[in-house]
Amino acid sequence: MGFWRSSRTAPARPPFSLPAVCGVSVTNVCNATCDFCAYARDKKLIGTARFVDSLAFAEAVPILRRRQIRHLTLQGGEPLLHPAIEALVESAAKGGRQVALITNGWRLPLKIGRLAEAGLSRLLVSLDSHSVTEHERNRGLPGVGSVSAKGWPVPSKRDWSPSPVSPSIVSCASRSCPRCSDALDSMR
Repeated sequence: MGFWRSSRTAPARPPFSLPAVCGVSVTNVCNATCDFCAYARDKKLIGTARFVDSLAFAEAVPILRRRQIRHLTLQGGEPLLHPAIEALVESAAKGGRQVALITNGWRLPLKIGRLAEAGLSRLLVSLDSHSVTEHERNRGLPGVGSVSAKGWPVPSKRDWSPSPVSPSIVSCASRSCPRCSDALDSMR
């Protein structure tokens, strides 16, 4: 049998190195109206707004380290709406974790500098289409293309070149998905 089902008492650590990624939904709040998402602000499915407690999160980071979780992905809702998102990133980064964040990009210009300084390793911007107009319509965020583009020139940090944050496309719901890469390039 495999490692996970082999015996009544499994070893404390697997005999191999795991990718060890943990996704953390830091809030159920979102500013977008994506039709495919339960967190959309217009669906009113989330009930009371909730945010991960930054002190409890900081206490959890050493546990994740002991469990060999090397990579954390902060997501939502919209994680940039979390009032202490920079503290969450900093706690994870100081705990030796690589930290990624998935966003719709609306608050990037306001947050990217502080996130980079806090230790953000990877920025993932979710795109729905190769067309900025269609993407904005899908998100219900008119102007999100130009707003998030202002957050792309990620500020450099000492000892990091050319920038501390690696931007990527997370998802594309369009049938013409290969064109999303061109859309991302046009936003830079």
